[in-house]
Amino acid sequence: MKPTAEVIAAYEPKPGRVPSRVWAAIGPFVREVAGCLGYMAPDTMRNYIHAIAYFVFWAHEQGVLLDVEIVFTPSRVERYVQTSTAHLVPSSRATRRAALARVGREVTRRAPWPTPGMRFQMHQLQPPYSTEETDGYLQMASQQSTPFKRRVATAQLALGLGGGLQAQEYLSVGNENLVLHGDIFMLDIPGSRARKVPLHQRYADLLLDIGEKHPGEPFIAPLTEAKPSDRLDRVLRLPEYPRVWRPTTNRLRTTWLVRMLRSGCNLSEVHYMSGLQGTKSLIELLPYIEFRDVHDWFAEAAAFHD
Repeated sequence: MKPTAEVIAAYEPKPGRVPSRVWAAIGPFVREVAGCLGYMAPDTMRNYIHAIAYFVFWAHEQGVLLDVEIVFTPSRVERYVQTSTAHLVPSSRATRRAALARVGREVTRRAPWPTPGMRFQMHQLQPPYSTEETDGYLQMASQQSTPFKRRVATAQLALGLGGGLQAQEYLSVGNENLVLHGDIFMLDIPGSRARKVPLHQRYADLLLDIGEKHPGEPFIAPLTEAKPSDRLDRVLRLPEYPRVWRPTTNRLRTTWLVRMLRSGCNLSEVHYMSGLQGTKSLIELLPYIEFRDVHDWFAEAAAFHD
């Protein structure tokens, strides 16, 4: 056996880092991926298989199927680097990212990997907020220093997390757009992408409270002295978020989209509620949509018929 092949065959994660039962499940896949790489010196292969092993372990814990075309995508690698390598110094994180990008380019055929030498970075899609982050923002919204700031912060979060509004829609909805359908409140969004979006009661209650206090006004009060094109940006800069980045409409919408895709709504329903005109944005969200229990969805797929 050649030295590099011996490295692959003998590799084991550091004790305590990957449970033995999990390694038994993912180890053959890790070694198979490493074996598909072009020639590397034994020491280089040790570094690569180490990176592969911990990335695959992370993906497996997310419920991702062990298929190279599913695991080794640019967005999934970037999600891993951003969320699970904070313990590494920046140079080591960059090395880990570069190593996994090389693996992805070599072992996949369909994944949209940039060519070597191009900077690998996610420009368009920002990750969704975690539950802890959204709860933190909602708490800070309720603790703003003035009623106006509390209104703005609360309305932004309720419209973004509850309705997935696009930025240009924030100033167009008020209490008259909150309608009851059975026992569910719907946000009736006007404009060129008119649609109805069901609201979780948590966010409906927040908007109802604002609407009762400010009838006939948008939930987010515009700054009338600002130009129409500047009003939303100006008003969203008023709330204060100590020690954290202020929430953005883009990430709030991404968070809502991910939750809708996880909810069991089908693609057509999410596409309608989002007001999207294409599907590219939905495809980019796939790394954030975990598989359900494999046995459950396999059984459902096998049992389905017209």
